[in-house]
Amino acid sequence: VAASVASGPNVGATFAGVTQAADTTYTTSYTPTAVGTDAVAITLSGTGISGSPYASVVSASQPSAANTTATVPAGAVGVATSIGITVRDVSDNPVNGQAANLAVSVTGANPVTAPQPTDNGDGTYTTSYTPTVVGTDAVAITLSGTGISGSPYTSVVSAGPPSAANTTATVPATGTAGVATPIVITMRDASDNKVTGQAGALAVTVTGANSATPVVTENAADTTYLASYTPTVAGTDDIAIAVNGTPIGGSPFTSVVGPGTVAGLAFRVQPSTAVVNTPISPPVQVAAVDNWGNVVTTFQKQVTLVLANNPTGATLSPQPARQQALQGIATFSNLTVSLVGTGYTLDASAPGEPGQATSAPFDIVAAAPGSPASSTTP
Repeated sequence: VAASVASGPNVGATFAGVTQAADTTYTTSYTPTAVGTDAVAITLSGTGISGSPYASVVSASQPSAANTTATVPAGAVGVATSIGITVRDVSDNPVNGQAANLAVSVTGANPVTAPQPTDNGDGTYTTSYTPTVVGTDAVAITLSGTGISGSPYTSVVSAGPPSAANTTATVPATGTAGVATPIVITMRDASDNKVTGQAGALAVTVTGANSATPVVTENAADTTYLASYTPTVAGTDDIAIAVNGTPIGGSPFTSVVGPGTVAGLAFRVQPSTAVVNTPISPPVQVAAVDNWGNVVTTFQKQVTLVLANNPTGATLSPQPARQQALQGIATFSNLTVSLVGTGYTLDASAPGEPGQATSAPFDIVAAAPGSPASSTTP
């Protein structure tokens, strides 16, 4: 008598020697290691006996915690962390029907007991939990009270997707021409955790007196994002900040840009052609300006005018031609020139300020006959 596994998952298995009992029966055995259906062939003197081959359905043996494994991925706040478990027996065959014997508990940043795993019918089981806090979780998995291979597993939880509603920014209410205006943004997810690595999700746009699209960079030292722009025009800017196209709370922010420091004087209203001995109109104005031409409104010094190009040797009145600046502008309402001439210019200066400003050329013409100015013209 001889026996063998002719086909099936355990083909080629080794049988024990055939023994004869007192009742003229014969016994042999083999130990299957794989789940499935074996075809057991039995021969007598080389010829298959009646019914051979016989079918033997092999099922898994008792589940083994040591051979059971799991997959636990890194997590994200607000997103379910899916846990996959494969229960196996001592021969590494998948074992069904073990959902009730499995338990999953989480400690660390997000302590929780995960729902009872679901049996997928193929030796695998699934469950999940949704973290709410950034940090590191330890996921312990037991089978009938015994920790499975690799337990506890580590899951590093990062912040969830950025939330425009929870993202904030600090924008200075005032700026200065020629000085960078810093913008500090703190991006957070829906659970108010700081979000890192998402500079590309932020967009900053400046409109108003100045136009700019600042580049956003991440400050890893304090998990904030930084942007800046340097205004050159005094006025009011609107600074819009968006996360993935959605405005954050408080956007757009307002920044009122003031002028820089005085760089010199400039004629705000140039002298125009005037009748001899008659006030130049509109009145000449001289302003203190910064490097970008903004009027420096804090300037209050006296500004003095003199004839620079004076082709006729005329006299400029009043003498001296001097006015106190108000809000950065000196206005000369009663300037007159005593002689008819072409191509006069004015120089403006102020004590302690660099250089002087020269006006555009202007002419002084004769008064019409019979007018009051004609009677005083030399």
